[in-house]
Amino acid sequence: MPRLADLGEAHRWRVGGPRKALRTPPHPDHTERQILIDIDLGSALRSPSELVALASAVISAKPGDESHFLEWKSTLDLESSAGQYAIARTVIGMFNRSVELASSAFEGVGYILVGVEPGTAAGVDIPDSAKVTAGIAKYLAGPQIRWYHLSVSLEDVTVLVVVVESPKPGDRIASLAKTFQPEKGKGADAGTIFVRTSGQTLPATSADIQSLENRLLESMRAPSLRAASGLTIPSFGLTMLEDDPAGVQAWIEQKQNGLLLSEQVRVHPAFQQDGRTPEQFRDDVERYGRDLSAQAPQKARSRLYSLYKNDAWALTVDNEEPEALRDVELSLLLPPGFEIHTTDPRYKEVRAPRPFNSGVSAVDIAFAGLPQALDVPRFSPTSLSVDKQNGGWSVTASFKLIQAHKRETSDPFVIIGLSSKVDRALGFMATATIRAANRRGKVDTVVSIASERVRSVSILQLVDRFE
Repeated sequence: MPRLADLGEAHRWRVGGPRKALRTPPHPDHTERQILIDIDLGSALRSPSELVALASAVISAKPGDESHFLEWKSTLDLESSAGQYAIARTVIGMFNRSVELASSAFEGVGYILVGVEPGTAAGVDIPDSAKVTAGIAKYLAGPQIRWYHLSVSLEDVTVLVVVVESPKPGDRIASLAKTFQPEKGKGADAGTIFVRTSGQTLPATSADIQSLENRLLESMRAPSLRAASGLTIPSFGLTMLEDDPAGVQAWIEQKQNGLLLSEQVRVHPAFQQDGRTPEQFRDDVERYGRDLSAQAPQKARSRLYSLYKNDAWALTVDNEEPEALRDVELSLLLPPGFEIHTTDPRYKEVRAPRPFNSGVSAVDIAFAGLPQALDVPRFSPTSLSVDKQNGGWSVTASFKLIQAHKRETSDPFVIIGLSSKVDRALGFMATATIRAANRRGKVDTVVSIASERVRSVSILQLVDRFE
């Protein structure tokens, strides 16, 4: 059975991007009027710039431009039951769309934006991400609803973006898990089925339920996949790599100044032992500083990778079937701002120039004619494949055969977070997907790391520590 782990902290980005205008195409099951929104509806929006562009498009939209794939709220109290229910209700409705209707825009993905509306972006106060996630999730019942939330910065305010993944053939019907009763007005009972229509989320009619039953029955043509995935986390958790340009530059200048001191020691020409002029030596020192600056980030990644050498990450898959699964693929998709490394990252080892007038050693003769920046490859065999997508890096493990009721574990890998790309790196959430050649469908599992298992280290700490 699919499982929903506790989601990690959401992330905030401040970015921008170009937009295209595109009218929503007419759809046979979709009777809403034709709308105009200032963004391309042809593909799903996942990267930071795309989500900021979506929020900007909402500001430029008309009040009646909400659709089955898009809803906005000027503001909500995300810590209140009313605010959490409002989001959960729409998540259920978007998940309960027909596959054909959902595919008419954004590849079936739906979006809920809080803190923005046509004409203005007031923003919203976002409390602890885990509380927001738990508050929304308590109202979601039925299948594993594929959704997540994050935040983006727009016009100096924070906007919450809830992303509801596209419905698939064979998906079960989602419903309200918990009764909601406001202080005033009508609430909704546990078990209520909501559907998303033209800018509205409404209780399902008998026709809607029949459509959802048809969606479910599409998976009955072949046995469905029963498997579970997991993520093995190192004992010291996730490390965020922090930029420290000022610290790195001061460290480089200290090294350069130490070399330049040798040039200031004047000797009698008769004892001159250096084939370089002082100007040539200073050029070597300047080049050395530039090379150190260029290689420091990648060298820091390599040092961080080595720390995980004996305690790395891994994917696990449990076959819950009574028979073997063939040609199994297990993929982990990370959110933007995180990298996956299956081998030690490449970097160029920078060799310092010898001090001025220090003579020529045997090492100098051995390195004569070679560039000062030496390429240091560090690779180990691995069965994993890594894909660097715009919306986030992914890693895939392949297994030819997994016996009934057995667990398999992937080769190890390393996840590194980049603080410069993840503003609030107090945790992360990712999606693990299992597929098998002899089973229909796939199994998605949301995995996360608790904020207390996230630590930070600067580039300078890593490159200076190992010098």
